[in-house]
Amino acid sequence: SNYTREPLWYIPNDPYYTEERMIADWVMLAKRYAGSTVIGADLWNEPKEISSWGSGDLSTDWNKAAERIGNAILEVNPDWLIIVEGIGTGTWWGGNLQGVAKHPVVLKIPNKVVYSVHEYCQDVSNQTWFLDPVFPINLRDVWERNFGYIVREQIAPVWVGEFGTAFRYRTDLPWLLHWIKYINGEYSVDGVNELPPGHEGISWAFWSIAPGGDTGGILKEDWLTVESEKLAYITAAMGSTAIATFNRSEPFVPPPANKTSVVPMPTYMPTMRPFALSTSGNQILTAQGFPIRITGINWYGFESVANIPQGLWLRTYKSIMEQVKILGFNTIRITFSSEMLRSDSVAMGIDYYRNPELQGLSPLQCMDVFIGYAGSIGLRVILSRFTSKTGNILNERLWYIPGDSYYTPERFQVDWVNLASRYEGSAVIGAD
Repeated sequence: SNYTREPLWYIPNDPYYTEERMIADWVMLAKRYAGSTVIGADLWNEPKEISSWGSGDLSTDWNKAAERIGNAILEVNPDWLIIVEGIGTGTWWGGNLQGVAKHPVVLKIPNKVVYSVHEYCQDVSNQTWFLDPVFPINLRDVWERNFGYIVREQIAPVWVGEFGTAFRYRTDLPWLLHWIKYINGEYSVDGVNELPPGHEGISWAFWSIAPGGDTGGILKEDWLTVESEKLAYITAAMGSTAIATFNRSEPFVPPPANKTSVVPMPTYMPTMRPFALSTSGNQILTAQGFPIRITGINWYGFESVANIPQGLWLRTYKSIMEQVKILGFNTIRITFSSEMLRSDSVAMGIDYYRNPELQGLSPLQCMDVFIGYAGSIGLRVILSRFTSKTGNILNERLWYIPGDSYYTPERFQVDWVNLASRYEGSAVIGAD
């Protein structure tokens, strides 16, 4: 339990915990478990503080120590992978592998090095990138700088030895969703998977099976019940090999009906501003000029006599939207009527036990909640005006109702202007 006070792989001036002792321990383990289920040695957990990479100082230069330790292991057990974590400068402990570019770990047996990092959410520490106004768009730059280039340039594999979240901060879920996409091969914000054919994404180990601690675990406090919300997210990062191995064919299991997420529900998300889109030729572009493909799903119901999207009598709106995200869609098309926008309209067909946040809200206020939550988990929204009156789609031939004193062309325009003003800077990216 002393690791937070040990910045080096040995304890300076200690007669027992020397580098020689570390090598002897690893050699003993490599011999003891040769031919077993053990596939690798993660040499040292979370190098930090004064540890260096490529400095030339033998007392702190971790990459050279890793070579000495790794070669000693391979002499007695050439089957193991040698896993080398980064140093802790400017990021998470163990997370800085920038030095690999100029000072890679070179072992006597080739193709045995796997680099490793740890990656966490704001639950663990207020890293500067969580406080950046452009979060979460900035995350990929952080990851690319510290270790992603190793994967992209095919220098060596990277194994994420730890990542996890307890969903305590509003940044946690956007971080996790971007992280899952990144380790699956979406290395930039353009939504394109860059994995070469036949390649798997970045390998990883989730922290942890045990409940408690900074991020909690995959099991609840009873050590029996699974945290289904966490499992649903990380399942999306289990590659085809893992799916084949574990025969993962069961349907999506939503979170318990009475479970509410701890992620706040902002009415709008100013951080979505970087997602403001434009067009060029036949392409839709992000604010940064990258082509993007909208891959959405329709959620209808605001245009019906219930004045509310379908399914809320059976599930929470959060579980529905989170499942949309997990399934890989990036946008929800929400249909509505002009009548639903009126202050005297009433939302029906909601199980308020499952959706207590919606109790007492008008249909338009419910739309506020849905759009706010979409933004908080990284989804975008297109609003689609279906009808003037609710449940009247088959009887309306024009965008207004001829002879009606309320549903006029002017009302149509006023409604759209009001919505554009209401949702400026939110997850809404377009008006259908």
